[in-house]
Amino acid sequence: MDDDIRPLLAELEAAIRRSRADGRIDEGEAEELRALIGRVERALAERAGHDGIVDRLEATAVRFEGDHPRLAAALRSVVDTLTAAGI
Repeated sequence: MDDDIRPLLAELEAAIRRSRADGRIDEGEAEELRALIGRVERALAERAGHDGIVDRLEATAVRFEGDHPRLAAALRSVVDTLTAAGI
């Protein structure tokens, strides 16, 4: 699963940087998204439970969908990959 999720996380991080540089998201939104990425990375590294991370990612995707569809799509890709892995 790591091989599937890591490129998606890198894609999400790149989308955050672009959105921040373009002024489409503020620093608080960028930090919230980076914190989610960090939670996923820690869970993968520790092979521990994901403590509701999929639900949190999905809720964030829903919230961002109207104003930030590319970020929402990147979040949903991560959700889909985690869900397919049974997380």
